[in-house]
Amino acid sequence: MRFLWATSMLFLALSATLVDAQQPQTLTACLDQTQRLPLDTIIAACTAVISEPNAGGRALAFMLRGNAYQAKGDLDRAIADLSEAIRLDPKASPALVARGAAYYLKQDYERAILDLNEALRLDPHSVIALTSRANTYADQKDYDRAIADYTEVIRLDPGFAVAFAGRGNTYVAKGDLDRGLNDINAAIRLNPGLAAAFVYRGNAYSIQKNHDRAMADYSEAIWLDPKNAIAYYCRGNAHAAKGERDRAIADYSEAIKLDPGYAVAYANRGAAYHARRDDDRARADLNEALRLDPKDAMAYNNRGEVEISEGHLDRAIADYSEALRLNPNLAIAFKNRANAYTAKGERARASADLNEVRRLGQ
Repeated sequence: MRFLWATSMLFLALSATLVDAQQPQTLTACLDQTQRLPLDTIIAACTAVISEPNAGGRALAFMLRGNAYQAKGDLDRAIADLSEAIRLDPKASPALVARGAAYYLKQDYERAILDLNEALRLDPHSVIALTSRANTYADQKDYDRAIADYTEVIRLDPGFAVAFAGRGNTYVAKGDLDRGLNDINAAIRLNPGLAAAFVYRGNAYSIQKNHDRAMADYSEAIWLDPKNAIAYYCRGNAHAAKGERDRAIADYSEAIKLDPGYAVAYANRGAAYHARRDDDRARADLNEALRLDPKDAMAYNNRGEVEISEGHLDRAIADYSEALRLNPNLAIAFKNRANAYTAKGERARASADLNEVRRLGQ
């Protein structure tokens, strides 16, 4: 599982904290952050402030409109507004943090780290900037730096559940399930409404093959946040692991409904359709997954399985070969390509692929 799916939830959890960073007293709809207003209302009100060249609070209005655009998923507009906020007020640490989060969500990690480093230079004790940088390090698999930042956040604010959740998830990614579960459980004790923490704990239970407990946690995350596409996706994986294909397909479909660009949800739904011998739907989903993410090696492998099941050996070999180009250590693709070569009577190539399977310890 790419870490982005998990850590992006932490950026969303942080967004409310970013909004509450200051408390201006003018033009309530845009600048009074104590209210929970619809995003379009905030955008319209902030646009009115921005359109007045001599109005006070323009830098903050750009920042808040940028935050609203980010919450709507319009990252380019968010970055443009946040950049203008920073131009007007170069010492606006919250705007730097928010722009760093937007760059992170665009997977522009280098710019995200630059913004977060600058925010921390301006405010070395900003738990939001530290947590955001930790999230970015985690997604880059720089786990030790991520853990160091989360640990510093916890030192500064021992009650900050998001940092415990992030550190726990990072320990799980490193394979230290005990420490990971301890931190995630602490996060849930501190904030029982933090949906991301339940997803993280569900992932840890899934690694332990405790799929029933995992599904219970994913279901709790969905109850807390019914629009959480990641939770539906993960619950779909748990159903698939138990052989509950129809339930898996239903959860993947809900994840796709909530996030139509969720490439791996298409890929896994395609695999579930193939397991159900519905290869037309399987191929359609895998094609869409690869359109959205052409670097998904497992999606190529899974489409190869669809092709070989229908006797299209050359197409299958082409897909397995592309999977291996993208991930030379994908043992299942070597094994599947060996089967395809065997079916074609190309025993030398099949033997070479099986040697690679053994080399990889599979």
